[in-house]
Amino acid sequence: MQLFLGSLPAPLLYVSAGQINAVVPYGSPVGQTAELRLDTPSGELLSTYRGVAASPSIFSGAIINPDGSLNSSDHPAPQGAALVFYGTGSGQTKPAGVDGDVYTASDLPIAAGVVSATFERQNGQVLFAGDAPGLVAGVLQANLQMPPGLPAIAEVQFLVDGTQGAGPIPTTHVFVEQAGPLPAISIVYIDTNQMFLDSHQYAAASYSVTQGLILKGSVFDADAVVELYFNGLKIANLQIQPAPYSSSTILYTFVDFGGIPGSYEIDVLNKPNRRSARYPITVIPSTSPWIVDLLTPSPVIASIGVQSFLLNGKNFQPGVRVDVYYGAQLLASYGGSQLSNATTYSLTFTMDLLGRSGVYALVAVNPDGMSSPPFMFTAQAGDVTPQVTSMDPTNPVALHPQTVIVTGKNFLDGMSVDLFLGGVLFTHLSGGQVMVNSSTSVNLSFNFNAQAGSYGMELVNPGSQRSARLNFTMQAAGAGPTVTAISPSSPVAAYNVLQQLTITGTGFMPGATVDFFHDELPFTSLNSGPFAVVTTPTSLVANVAFQSIPGAYGLEVVNPGNLRSGRFNFTVQPGPPPPEIASLSPSYPSATNGFQDITVSGTGFQSGLTLSLVAPPYNPY
Repeated sequence: MQLFLGSLPAPLLYVSAGQINAVVPYGSPVGQTAELRLDTPSGELLSTYRGVAASPSIFSGAIINPDGSLNSSDHPAPQGAALVFYGTGSGQTKPAGVDGDVYTASDLPIAAGVVSATFERQNGQVLFAGDAPGLVAGVLQANLQMPPGLPAIAEVQFLVDGTQGAGPIPTTHVFVEQAGPLPAISIVYIDTNQMFLDSHQYAAASYSVTQGLILKGSVFDADAVVELYFNGLKIANLQIQPAPYSSSTILYTFVDFGGIPGSYEIDVLNKPNRRSARYPITVIPSTSPWIVDLLTPSPVIASIGVQSFLLNGKNFQPGVRVDVYYGAQLLASYGGSQLSNATTYSLTFTMDLLGRSGVYALVAVNPDGMSSPPFMFTAQAGDVTPQVTSMDPTNPVALHPQTVIVTGKNFLDGMSVDLFLGGVLFTHLSGGQVMVNSSTSVNLSFNFNAQAGSYGMELVNPGSQRSARLNFTMQAAGAGPTVTAISPSSPVAAYNVLQQLTITGTGFMPGATVDFFHDELPFTSLNSGPFAVVTTPTSLVANVAFQSIPGAYGLEVVNPGNLRSGRFNFTVQPGPPPPEIASLSPSYPSATNGFQDITVSGTGFQSGLTLSLVAPPYNPY
């Protein structure tokens, strides 16, 4: 079967017993009546048609918002946005179109005529008008910038070369967001249990059971609509109960999830087009476990030590486990022999809260993977006074920065340490200087600044609970190494290249390390071995990469026992300049299959360089 317009064959897009979709050939007659002939296996059918240069029209439902969604009353476009329209009838292109061709994003012809558009009789800006990528030649893509201040439903008219072509001027409509404050949902809960966590509401997907939804927020209009979505698709408008049940800050409605669990969302639409952000609702299967109450202890005290917890609920299966969350962090999971007296309706487990007061969540997880909504409870602060029993080393040496391990009990994350010298506060340690390993062990990093004498320390938990003072003696340090020179005296800041520095001085011991500083701040430390090798008591070889960072540096040699030299300062010179590309030959390579030679010219190229090719995404603007 073949269709001819005049003497030219028309590309066929669709053929059925009662319909043929075809593309009018670019070379068909314009402004005159021509023959239209359909050749079929059973003979030919003849008719006539009159061709026009252009008659633009937009396909129904083929307007795309900036976020990629289809423009609709549910998804209006922002005021002044750029939209993508798909249609046909724009006529010849530049370069001239080829019948039946499909173009890629890199070689799109543009409309030969001048395409213009008005929105409510205001001129829009045409950013692109031409053939659509990936579609047959003749399908129009027009990227149009809307003028500001449009109504909720705006009429759009298209013209080519300022004329309407044959017949009335094609029109379409776009949906546009309206000015004014948007409604906002702050919290949603099911009125049967009022259980919620953060921005997620949990409901049971019972079949044919109506559940009440209470939305709290702001800017709810009297005629607002609550829209329900499932897996991103709108499925229903929910009926809102009138005042006094609903107001500008509370909406009361009902929903039946129909026994279908999953990810739901709701939003509030103030007419015509002012819509809130979507609010997520997680609907769980009605057979999921459910924690109804935490019976003991009450109230929960955030002490350090094991406590017993009894949970009351439903649908607990053999093999159930309990996950414990503190904030968003999973603290522990309890199951198997860690649970006792487990029945369908209750279970007991033991847990150490480690002195962490605050809001917790419990989640019961059955062996089939079904989990309960989080059950929230608050642990009140208990007596968590830290106690110190010992430190290692017992009597440290008054050296530069070092680490001391303190043991005891009731140590909490975020604790600080006060150090005293001769009974007077010497320094305060916090943050990264105090690393809590466990409730019984903590690492302290600090600098005694070579001050020997009688010291004391007190550990302070975040709640200001303070330990008794542990007294200890700081021994005087012996003589450390000295640095007199390096070679080369001014190394080069090459990127990711190890350079060998020969350090000369006195007192270098096997196992010595080297600390480097840049602008007075720590830069890197080289451990003994392949990166720092002591060859003699007066010579040390260090292998270091300055990572293309020139400037003022310093180094210190550290012997075993943390005996440290004074700082030796030196300057690192800038490395070679980065490569610069000036031109390619050929200037515009062809995108063919197979390898081709390209000559790259520029400066700063070095042996072993790599070259990356990046293809930018298509942007019709």
